[in-house]
Amino acid sequence: MPAAPRTVLLVEDNPGDADLIAELIGEGTGPTIRLLHATRLRDVPSFLATEHVDVVILDLSLPDGEGMNTVRAMIEIAPDCPIVVLTSHGDDETALAAVHAGAQDYLVKGEDDGRVIRRALRHAMERQALARDRAELLRHAQEARTLAETERASAVQARQAAERMERRSRFLASAGAELLVPLDSHATLAALAQVVVPTLAGRAATFLVRPDGELEPVSSV
Repeated sequence: MPAAPRTVLLVEDNPGDADLIAELIGEGTGPTIRLLHATRLRDVPSFLATEHVDVVILDLSLPDGEGMNTVRAMIEIAPDCPIVVLTSHGDDETALAAVHAGAQDYLVKGEDDGRVIRRALRHAMERQALARDRAELLRHAQEARTLAETERASAVQARQAAERMERRSRFLASAGAELLVPLDSHATLAALAQVVVPTLAGRAATFLVRPDGELEPVSSV
């Protein structure tokens, strides 16, 4: 089964260089390549809005972009699209800087043939796919860590709540046991009189009202 066609967007303002790239790509073997051509960065969004672009070939010297600013602008315009930059002969430093800035590969104008260009485009797409998969794996790993931390925190909170409930149950059990102890009403009322109303307790008698309504003296001074 033949490989699916690839759509390549060439961003190059020099007609001669654009024609050469198109000719060299046509000479190579492999999947059919459909070449789109833009001459400025500002034209790229309109292509992306109507076409599925697999990879971009980007000249670093455009009317509205120069050097690394061109690479950064293209990444901002098409963050998920792999980029292969076009450099001049002997400009390896710029080429490497472009790769460090986010491009997947580079080509040297006038030196690379169709086979090399096709290979660079294929490698750029593969690297971008690997980077996308790696980012997805990292995202899933972070989500798993966050979930584990949340579950640990929930377990700690549940344990703390259980401990609080246990302490409360012990307290209520202890208080209930104390409430079940029979009270000496005479002694209790006398003690209350001494604590709650010390002034009156020192000057007046304390009585207990019996069920039949009679008063029974508890203590007197």
